[in-house]
Amino acid sequence: MSEKKKHFLFTWRDAFMSDFGSKKPTTRHVLHALSAHMNLDGGSCYPSIARLAKETGLSERCIKIHIKIAVEEVWIK
Repeated sequence: MSEKKKHFLFTWRDAFMSDFGSKKPTTRHVLHALSAHMNLDGGSCYPSIARLAKETGLSERCIKIHIKIAVEEVWIK
């Protein structure tokens, strides 16, 4: 019996939520919110900063800071 291959989105989500993920919980929270907008291949993810702020309960400034951190940590481009 062969195991189904995981879609990139779920592999990526498992990675950033693991011990190897960002050490900053807020960055993980923002990445998790971003993942709600991705397709299964990990693409087509273009929510606005305002939408992410609304969905996470964080300020737009905080979202921008943690998006920058996620880019620096190479979780997103």
